[in-house]
Amino acid sequence: MTEVSAKSSARATDGEIRETAIYWPEQVKAIVDGYNQYSGIAHGVQKDAIQNSWDARSTSKGTGWTIEFELRSDGKGTSYLSFRDTGTFGLTGKVIPADKMVDNLPDEERWARFESLAFVKGSNGGSLGSRGRGKFIFIGASKRLTILYDTLRADGVYRVGKHWVEKTKCPVISWEGEVAKSRLQDETNGMFKPLETIGTRIIIVDPVDEVIEAWVDGTFDRAISETWWEIIQKFGAKIIAKRVGKQTVEGLLPEFVLADKDSKEYKVSIRENEKANLGGFKVKKLHIVSKRSGTVPNDIRGISVQRGGMKVTSIDVRYLPNELASSIYGYVALDEDAETLLRKDEGPEHYSIDFRRSFPGALRRYVEDQLGVFARDKLGWARDVRQIRREQQQLAERRALLAINKIARETGFFGSSSGTKEGTDEPRPWRPIRVRFPAFVFPRKDDIRVNYGEKVVGIRVSGVNDSDTQIKTRLKMFLRSDQKELKTYLDKDLAIDPEKDSGEFGPYEEAISVANFPAIGRYVVVARMTILSGKQKGSTIEEKRSFYVGQDPPAKGLFEKCEPIEYPDEARALMGEAQSGEKGGYKLLYNVRHPAYLAIENDQDQQAEYLFRLLSFELCRLDVIREKPVLFTSEEKGTSDGLLRKTLSVLGGFLNKYYGS
Repeated sequence: MTEVSAKSSARATDGEIRETAIYWPEQVKAIVDGYNQYSGIAHGVQKDAIQNSWDARSTSKGTGWTIEFELRSDGKGTSYLSFRDTGTFGLTGKVIPADKMVDNLPDEERWARFESLAFVKGSNGGSLGSRGRGKFIFIGASKRLTILYDTLRADGVYRVGKHWVEKTKCPVISWEGEVAKSRLQDETNGMFKPLETIGTRIIIVDPVDEVIEAWVDGTFDRAISETWWEIIQKFGAKIIAKRVGKQTVEGLLPEFVLADKDSKEYKVSIRENEKANLGGFKVKKLHIVSKRSGTVPNDIRGISVQRGGMKVTSIDVRYLPNELASSIYGYVALDEDAETLLRKDEGPEHYSIDFRRSFPGALRRYVEDQLGVFARDKLGWARDVRQIRREQQQLAERRALLAINKIARETGFFGSSSGTKEGTDEPRPWRPIRVRFPAFVFPRKDDIRVNYGEKVVGIRVSGVNDSDTQIKTRLKMFLRSDQKELKTYLDKDLAIDPEKDSGEFGPYEEAISVANFPAIGRYVVVARMTILSGKQKGSTIEEKRSFYVGQDPPAKGLFEKCEPIEYPDEARALMGEAQSGEKGGYKLLYNVRHPAYLAIENDQDQQAEYLFRLLSFELCRLDVIREKPVLFTSEEKGTSDGLLRKTLSVLGGFLNKYYGS
């Protein structure tokens, strides 16, 4: 596109060109809020400070590299938090005006990048951080929204800069040489002298209380060790906290000393240089440790995802019981190509990774699978993570099937009708003497499958006598399997007056455990009333309600099941399709390799909705090809536009019922 200059554009429109007004304090607050979603502003200050400095190291292994943090007060009410490095290039390059900036700045233009927002390196986009937000977390950490920075370069140039925020401006100013040295003294009330070694220093003017508190109570130091343990361990990186009369070189957290072999205290798993089904990229190292003597602190719990020597985030230990999950920590590191790919899905604050994306999702599945193997082989846990994941997938399938089959029945479809009517609220023939047996309350609406660890509640019963004479009766309610009676809730002789009921008995509940329900399958609660007087003496009235433990009920409805399929590469773009089922209905085959599915496979609610959407579309398609459709009129089917518009309307209605039911 040809650029139109401001001057020529103004002539063409005969108007005035103005810059868009930006309320900068709110912009800075938004950036700070982004960091506060994770570990807070103090944690963000140390992370971005070290990240910027480590990126600028003059040797690949950081030989001679240091960064030193210090908090000073001028005795007049102003504090300064500074961090200065050595073993770096310093802020090289020119002072470039805004109208001379280019999209991708050359590598050596470090000064211009630091003073700008979102202008990145030209060659490779940066190593750890290059989105331009770091200096704004420093500004946000200042009560005055002001930072100072100075640099001494190898060519002898000394420069000082100031960056601050006003209502609608975010100005920068800089000085060089002797003028710069004088300005530094003026701006800091004489608290800082000019740099004498090559490197860079950043000074936060009047830091916010949260930063000062973290510095004083030591959480600032702990954050450094938690984030940067890898470069401390691997390269001997010197990160120094300088306090009055004391200087501390940050080391490894005692809790994060990773054992490399099994012992009485630790169980260990180390896997190295595995391709791990990550598209040809390698997992350089996965190191898992379980501390047997107790839980590990929250900030190091889980598997740390490392990039460039920095902790980005952690993969939580899911699927395992808490007593095991809380003992596990470690890290995963990737090869250089994989790190570059992972970085594309990293959050701008460098605290998160979008695991819904294809490559990060595959990495998380690999780590979770290895955690399952570790828990089984080293910690004595009997279950398989992949089986648990499949069980959750089946629950999502079940939820989607129940919802779509209910809609199919309501709209006039009918399919496979196998299964039992027990456990439903379908009306029974009215009888003057009867059992009142309300529906149970299950963990999931309209789903009579119950898993181990869940409960069936609301089991209650009463006898009703709407005749004109008193009756004597025996009311019994009991639980049975297909083979035998297991438990009696109620067995009581009663006299029920005319046009009265016995009063309600219950509610009872059933906690589903292996001890009480050793076999998966169908269980039935029976409510039975035996009449002991009058003309109907000896007759029985019985109602039943079923539930299924650890197993889906028999198929019932138009769609019989959902079946996960790994479509081949050439068909990977296909999401799924309905095919004829085994019982006269249909089954949905869905592609578990489709990126849209991979994005939600770790969230059961999103997974259920995803499958419901596919089933809804297939329900529309099946209706269109029917001889007598119930969702579409002949006119709507007659044109592509009419068909598409009505399909969209129908799908919207289905989703309304899905969320509103």
